[in-house]
Amino acid sequence: MANSYARWLPSAHYELIDVPSFSFTKMDELKTDYASGEIWIPVKKR
Repeated sequence: MANSYARWLPSAHYELIDVPSFSFTKMDELKTDYASGEIWIPVKKR
């Protein structure tokens, strides 16, 4: 998630808003060592 703040946010046309962010990871029960995830960062257009 740090990469999103350090690289993407400064170059995007968005700014952070003061609400919590969150992320989650879902493990795939059928595939060993496989997972998917999402990161939700609260932003608004500049």
